[in-house]
Amino acid sequence: MAQQKVISRKVVGSAHPVARKFRDIKNAFAGVGCGFGALIIGFILIVTSVTSVKEYSKIVAGLPLQSPEEAQDGIVKIQGQPTINEPVSTTYQLCKVQDCGAPGESRTTTPSLYEVLTWERYEIVEETSTETRTVIENGQEVQETVETIEYNERWIEKDRSANWADFQIGTITVLPEGAKTVLETSSTEVPDVHIPNAGIVENFGQQVSDQVGATRLKIEYIPESTDQLIVVGELTNGTIADGETLIVSNLSNDELVTKLENQEATARLAMRFFAWLLLTIGFGAILAPILEFVELIPVAGKVAKVAAFFISAVFSAFLVLTGVLLLKFWYIFAALGVVLFIGSIILITKHVQSKS
Repeated sequence: MAQQKVISRKVVGSAHPVARKFRDIKNAFAGVGCGFGALIIGFILIVTSVTSVKEYSKIVAGLPLQSPEEAQDGIVKIQGQPTINEPVSTTYQLCKVQDCGAPGESRTTTPSLYEVLTWERYEIVEETSTETRTVIENGQEVQETVETIEYNERWIEKDRSANWADFQIGTITVLPEGAKTVLETSSTEVPDVHIPNAGIVENFGQQVSDQVGATRLKIEYIPESTDQLIVVGELTNGTIADGETLIVSNLSNDELVTKLENQEATARLAMRFFAWLLLTIGFGAILAPILEFVELIPVAGKVAKVAAFFISAVFSAFLVLTGVLLLKFWYIFAALGVVLFIGSIILITKHVQSKS
């Protein structure tokens, strides 16, 4: 289900090969500024990947695992069975009629320590994209902007909420709202639920399947009978609450550290990949004017473009790797620099003395 239409047309000039080549060269020079912008963002991402990914795994691994009775004020890592003051549960309504326009029977979620509720409706979605293409008409090069509208059916999130019950581990009260969660949850799904304020189902004049308009409630939860929790946070006067570091997990200590390490490694890898991509694009844009001139030479132009891309990609990878090493081990490079500087001074001094 896709529709296409031309939303704008512009004559850019003669379709003669010489005229087209001059336009390509002009556009290549215009893109140099964007190339430098991509380089700057790429270098920022390299720095961010080293300095801005908080290493929760090292914090957790560096703390001793304590019982509530052993913990003292300060940053702590405690483990124990939670005692829930009042479990969380949410009341929802099933559909009264087939189109779910009105609420029917009320139900309540299972009382839990923690729950995440996601209300979804199956809808047809209008997705618009644009692309620019070039056509030749009457010896002129015409640039068209084409809009493509596609209609796809899928589940759409209409509402979402996460709720914690306040609980205690031994004598320590834990207020977990806002905590970083590393959890293994149970899950269930309830079909045909009423979603308040969901609005009408739009079909955009398309033929849709019978499933369009269906609703469901997805529930992820931790039962109130949970055996063990690990809580990492700032303990003050018998309470751990929202702070710079607050982690709640029902994994074992080793599993928690490993999971955090994997999350942090993934975040760093993603930043470095995008840094490499931006650097490669940036160098390509900067070299583009030269490559456009080289392309005037038969065969050599295409070979030069392939070689330039390969060199840009390899050099960008080298810069990412070097940047990461410099930022992580700057003190080693600084020490080497000092040693080399002092060594150079000594050698120069000896050389001067030997001449005199």
